[in-house]
Amino acid sequence: ESLGDDDDEQATFECRICYDDVATHQSYGLLGCLHRYCQPCFIEYYQTKIKDAEVDSASLRCPFPGCPATPEPYLLEAV
Repeated sequence: ESLGDDDDEQATFECRICYDDVATHQSYGLLGCLHRYCQPCFIEYYQTKIKDAEVDSASLRCPFPGCPATPEPYLLEAV
């Protein structure tokens, strides 16, 4: 039995915002850190930041407390 795409699709993680178990292939993360979030939480987090005009570099960071990673521009364009 080979390890391939089927294994990747079955891998899960716990979203650090909603604490649901989510398939890894349905997640978002930042290149600057290893924190992963489910797509709905990730999108809502950054949409709220943008809506509330919290768009300076100190505000637009990874949702994990104390993490300094910032989102890549292409991720923000997707939300």
